[in-house]
Amino acid sequence: MKYSIGVDLGGTQIRAVRLDRDGQILAHQRVATASTSGPQVVIGQIEQLIAAMVDGLAPEEITGAGVASPGPVDLRTGVALQAPTIAGWFNIPLKALLEERTGLHIELQNDANMAALGEWRFGSGRGCADFAYVTISTGIGGGIIANNA
Repeated sequence: MKYSIGVDLGGTQIRAVRLDRDGQILAHQRVATASTSGPQVVIGQIEQLIAAMVDGLAPEEITGAGVASPGPVDLRTGVALQAPTIAGWFNIPLKALLEERTGLHIELQNDANMAALGEWRFGSGRGCADFAYVTISTGIGGGIIANNA
């Protein structure tokens, strides 16, 4: 069986899950984000959560990890450009750093866009051709699914 890892980096908490191909959550953990301690500490927290999610699995069982980061993200380079809820979080090459530290393929995306996609595919937006998602938490964001895309 193949598994994927999902990480939601938030200003208050970092959450990680291990999922099967059907999107079923098989394991999960969360920690309070060390949001005032600097990027290296937060990246270390993410690394530890990913390690906990892959613990006990063979490398070939993991397809990779998706990391949802707050604020704008450069999808081409894998750089988290800014996260106003995390001190010093500017131009962080998060994809490259996490790939180096974990040995996994990492996909980096904006957190609100990923939340919209998750709700559309597995949650309250399932079956909707058009769907809008708004999140108000430590930050404010949203995503739109239009015409099933």
